[in-house]
Amino acid sequence: MNSVNFHLMAQYRYHTEATLKYMENNVEEIHCHKDDFSRFHASTSTKKVSESLKKQLAFDTHKERARDPAWNDLSAARQRNRVDENQKQI
Repeated sequence: MNSVNFHLMAQYRYHTEATLKYMENNVEEIHCHKDDFSRFHASTSTKKVSESLKKQLAFDTHKERARDPAWNDLSAARQRNRVDENQKQI
């Protein structure tokens, strides 16, 4: 059982001894492995660096588009669609 299943099972209106034991065992297992997830937790400084890099990338992309004559030939709607597509990739 994983934490998602635990969450779903916790929403049951009624529990039996079996479901409670199942959930207790799962809590113990989650606690045994919780340190595995800490390495994926982004620190505040990492988040700041990430945001800074995203802003720089957006600025550089904007400058490149301004120099591209083909970009200026696109309608505003097509430009917006391309910007939206690029945002999804970031």
